[in-house]
Formats: sequence, structure tokens, C-alpha cells
Amino acid sequence: MARHRSAAAAAVLAVSLTAACSGVADRAIDDPASAEATDASTAPQPTEIVTSDEAGAGDSGAALGLAEASLDAAASDAADAGPSFAHFYGGNAHWDYDWTAQQIADHLHQTSMTTVRFDTGGYDPSHVAKVHDFAVQLAAIDPSIKLFVAIDAGFDATVNEATNYATAYAGALSVVQALGPVGVTDFECGNELLSDPRVFPVATLAGDLPSQYAGGAPWQAMRGTIRGMVDAVKGASDAGVTYRAAVNFTIAQIAASDMLWNGAEPDGSSGHPTVRWDITTWHNYEVYGSPFHMGTNGHGNSFDLMGYIAAAYGKPIMITEWNSNPEDDDATKTAFSTTWLTEAYAHRQVDGIESTMIYQLGGGAPDFGLFVFPGQTAELTTFAASHP
Repeated sequence: MARHRSAAAAAVLAVSLTAACSGVADRAIDDPASAEATDASTAPQPTEIVTSDEAGAGDSGAALGLAEASLDAAASDAADAGPSFAHFYGGNAHWDYDWTAQQIADHLHQTSMTTVRFDTGGYDPSHVAKVHDFAVQLAAIDPSIKLFVAIDAGFDATVNEATNYATAYAGALSVVQALGPVGVTDFECGNELLSDPRVFPVATLAGDLPSQYAGGAPWQAMRGTIRGMVDAVKGASDAGVTYRAAVNFTIAQIAASDMLWNGAEPDGSSGHPTVRWDITTWHNYEVYGSPFHMGTNGHGNSFDLMGYIAAAYGKPIMITEWNSNPEDDDATKTAFSTTWLTEAYAHRQVDGIESTMIYQLGGGAPDFGLFVFPGQTAELTTFAASHP
């Protein structure tokens, strides 16, 4: 989650993107793709990272080729049921909040939010137990409140993909088995793993070109972790309940989402294990630009990110973190929220945006805390009431 996102980092990214845009348990946990997984000792070397000025037509063509493959793959999948918008408004919390469940429910009711996203602090049973307690208590207060859970575990680049897969599968399955029985059905598999500097070394780029990622052992370890989580979530479904697995990305990281979806790697190779999720989730902050007309390194200065991922993967979309810059004052945050919500609401049906979750409910002014900004809080409340 964005709890460690700094204003300084946001400012650097803003300058960089502006410059770039102006220039352009019950189931075995053996990895089913382990025969294809590449051991770290034989992994391809990381691809050369290019700057926005160096990103040329060849790289753009590679990205577009992946896009076409994604569209073909999405078209071949069975059509999903259309998204529900009953939980369009939501907010973020953390497993270690010192708020009571009643305080969380009161804040959600105040702003007409019906979804709250909790992280689990990895696979730690003591952390998961706190989310479990929040789930039980919130359901008793208001059964219409939906918990969306982010399993925010990392990956180990010192071991191979199959090992990361097995670790993630076991860990995620334990989370689902703990939280599924108390009503949690949607699980985000990792948190901004595609922004880890071991796979995305230059954080000031947009993430829309394959050459902006480092391949080899770190990429494969990351992919194994996400695949393990996704398979655990899906594998826990039975005749009585269906669990949905989500994978999140940020900025304009369509190169990463395409590569995972299609089984490609940053070095241009293909035929690797694929990752197929049920919900496409994204994080969007003011510094990145609007997700409906975003500046990129290789896809122009007004890229319709939401339209792209809706067409490429054919899955419901959730924007599981969004907000203005942390250093903004209340008036700036209020104005930003009005514009952002207006666009998201207008696109919810055409792009299948099932939910939007502001980051975050708690916290102070430097850490995105919503309720220390009365103007922004009032705007969210008014907007949700007038746009059910």
C-alpha cells in the first residue's frame, strides 16, 4: 500500500513523467509450470533500461505486439458476468489500525462508502487474525460492508520461480482459509510488486514499455509469487463460494500486465508461465496523471489506460488506491477529488470499473489520511450521495 509513498518521490516522478510526455493445505502446492520455470542460475540477464528519450519505435512496436496478444487471449476467454457497482465507493485501512470496527463503520457510513480494503501484513497469522476480527465485527454492524483484502507479501529473488510459487501458494491459501469463512471473497495477490526496484529499476518511468523492466531471476521470482497467490485463491473456490483473485499495477504499467498475462519477459522471450487474474486492479495518484488520459513514455500524452486494460483482459476493474499528492492542502485535494470522481463515475460502465478505494481512511496529513481534510471528506460525501 502507499503508506510509505513520499512527497519527494512523487515530485521526482511528476517531473520525470512531464519531461517524458513532452518528448514522446487441500491442494498440492507444486508449481504446475515448474518444468518451464527458469532457475536463477540460468536466467536471462536483465534487459537494458532505456530512458524516455531512448524509447523508440521498436520498443513501442513490441508493446503493441503484446497488446494484440492480450486482446486475442481475452477474446478467447469465457465472458465474465458484468461488474456490479454496489460497492463503487470505498477506502483503505490497515490490519494494524487502532480504530474499532465501529469507528471504521461510522466513517464508511459518513461518506457512503461500502467497501474497505485491508492489507494482511503478509502471511503472518497474527496479522491475518486482526483482519479476521475486523471482518466479523463489521459484518455484525452492517452486512452490506464489503471487505477487500490485499495479501501484501513479497518475493525472494534468491530462489527460483517454483520455490516462490510454493511459498506464495501456501501462504495465500492460509489467508483465504482464515478469511473466506467470514465473508471475504476478493483477494489482491501482492501489493505493487511490479514496482519493486528489482524488476522496475527506474521508478520515474511510466511502465508502459517492456524495456523499462529488469528480467531474469527477480522477474521470475515475482511472477512465481503472484502465480502462487492467484492459484491459491482460485483453488480455494468450491461449489459453495467463488473467490476472485486480483493483481495490481500502478502508473501506466501495461507492459508489465501484458507480459504477465501473455507469459512474456522483458527480454522479449515468450512461452513462459502466464498469470490470469479475475479482477484487474490499479493504483492511481495525482502525480501519475488521469487514468483516462495519462502521459506515457511510448503510448502518447493522452493514453486511455482504463480503456486499454478493460479491452486487453476483459475483467472487472478496481482502482484500489487513489488520491491527490500527500503534500496538497485541503482545497487542492477537494478540487482533485471532484475531477477524479467525475471521470471515474462517467467511465464505470463503459470500462467496467467495479470499485474505487481512496487511500486512506486513517493517518495524518502527510500520510493521505482522509478525515483530517474536512473539505475533501465533504466532497466525497456529497459526490457519493448525488451519484449512487
